[in-house]
Parts: sequence; C-alpha cells; structure tokens
Amino acid sequence: MLTIRDIAKKAEVSVATISRFLHPETKHFVHPETREQIEKIIHKYHYIPNQAAQALSKQTTNNIGMVTAFSTDVVKSPYYEGLIAGIIEGIRPFTHDLKWIMIKDEEIQNCNPKELLQKHAVDGVVFLTWRLYPKLIHEIEHHSNLPVVLINDYESTIRSSIVYCDGGNGVQEVCKHFVQKGYKTIGMLRGPEYISLDAQKRFKAFKRAARTLGFRVDPKFLFECQRFDETDGYQAMKTWIENQKLPRAIFCANDDIARGAMHALQEKNISIPDQIAVAGFDDSIRSESLNPSLTSVRQPLEAMGRAAVQALINMITKKAKSPIQIRFEPELIVRQST
Repeated sequence: MLTIRDIAKKAEVSVATISRFLHPETKHFVHPETREQIEKIIHKYHYIPNQAAQALSKQTTNNIGMVTAFSTDVVKSPYYEGLIAGIIEGIRPFTHDLKWIMIKDEEIQNCNPKELLQKHAVDGVVFLTWRLYPKLIHEIEHHSNLPVVLINDYESTIRSSIVYCDGGNGVQEVCKHFVQKGYKTIGMLRGPEYISLDAQKRFKAFKRAARTLGFRVDPKFLFECQRFDETDGYQAMKTWIENQKLPRAIFCANDDIARGAMHALQEKNISIPDQIAVAGFDDSIRSESLNPSLTSVRQPLEAMGRAAVQALINMITKKAKSPIQIRFEPELIVRQST
C-alpha cells in the first residue's frame, strides 16, 4: 500500500509538503506546479489518504458522531426521523463527515463521552438518547466544555450544550384546546418515564394544566406505556377500553402512541372525535394522513437537528466559549381528531 513517504519520493518533495497538500486548510501553501505534480501521482496510483494519520497530525478528525441507542425504535420513530433529517441537512454545508454511533445495552453503564470521541475518531458528538447513559450525565455535569450536544430531555441543572423544545407549553396548549371544545373528562396515555425525562415532564405539565384550566386528573384516566410506539399505544388503549370507563378526550405522549390508540378505538367502533377526541405530540409526517387526521403538538425537529450540528461545530472550532443552550417553542396543530 502506497504511503505518504512513497508519494513524497515520487514527487521529489518532502513529506511535510505532501502533508500540507493533503490538508484542505494548508493546501494553498503548496506551489501550483507542485500541487499539479502531486495530484497526477495520487491519481495514477489511486492513493487514498490515511484519515487516522491525518487526524493524529492535526489533532482533529473532521468527523462528528451522532449517538443513539442500539434499537430499531430509532429507525422506526418519526421523532428520530425528523431529528436525523435535520442533522444530515445541518452538516451538509460543512466539510465534516457524519458517523452514526449506536450504543448497545451492555455498553450503556460504561458510556463515556471522552472515550467515545477517541474510539470512534470523531471531533464531537450529538446525543439523541442521552438519558440512557448514567455515567454520561455525570461527565457532562463535570466537564461542560466537552464537544457534546444533547437533544431534548432538558432540565435546569444541565451545564452542557443542549438543544431542546419546551414541551410543557405544548401540553398546556393541547389541554386548553380540549377545555375550549367543552370536554369535561381528559385522560392521558403517558410515555415511559423510566427512560425519558421528557415523558416525566409531559405528565407533570398535564397535571399542571389540570390545575390551571380546572379539570381533574382522575387516576382511572391515566395509563403509562412502556415504549413510545404504536404497538404499546394500541395495547394500552385496548386494555383501557376493556377495563375502564373512557374519558371524553385523550392526550397521548407522542404520535406513535396516538396512532395505536386510534386503531384500538376504531376496532371497537368508537367514533373519533364524536365519542372520544385524541391528540398526540411531535406532529410526525404521518399525522396528517390518518383518518381522521391527528391533532398534535409540533416540535420543530429538523430545525433542532440543524441547530445541534451548528452548536457542535461552533464548539469544535472554538467559536463557542461556553455551553450553548438553544430552546425551541412547540406549536399546536389542530386537525380532525379533536
């Protein structure tokens, strides 16, 4: 395999000149005739630069990592779909490449951001599922200057860079909409709080909305799903139909749960919204195509993904002197299901 020394020998220049040629930021320092000569040799021998060696020499890899759990939920979920689309669009204007890093369950306890940067040869990482990694939480609290950007699951104690949507305001708007429609009993299909701070906060926001808007949170109108997916929404709603009296309106922790709930209701010929109104959260691309179309809280997921990339690049290039925290506001999109 041809090395940088071989290229230097054939071009009759120093290894340092080849190194300058291979680095975009120093390539212009090489004389035009020399550049042309080096390019001919590289083309002739199909030379591919050793990125690891380049990274070692300039202390950067020109890669950023996107970290998720090792789960099919990530590729099935419209929530992650929106964020990933935004991250891809966000990185397009830059020279950086994107590495998708999936962390398996057995690796979770030992997840360390510093080691991730080194192991996967990336300059920084965007975490989509950071609440799964207890050790990571400790690291970000004590090393806030690490080139790490978190997405969602915001809490006031976070001292690291984070991009998040204020979901509590969205929940308030859903409940306000239900009350304005005259619905007296309002229930909730909750998300799995053991893995998601956002799920906890949406339930707290729901209870807070009950106090401010004047409806009662009846325990028999609350169900917690074990996952943020359609199957769990379907099963929870099916159990609810069989065992409980139903509320007049149901807020679901995300659109996947809402789709499953609507399927279960329609199987039993329960009319939406004439008998039960249903609303979701995230406003995924499939929400509008449901029958009836789903009322949902829109998170600007693609914009959040783009913002996360920009924040990370700013940290890597030292343009950001302190942790960056970017807050987005949700928007209630009213459709036929309510």
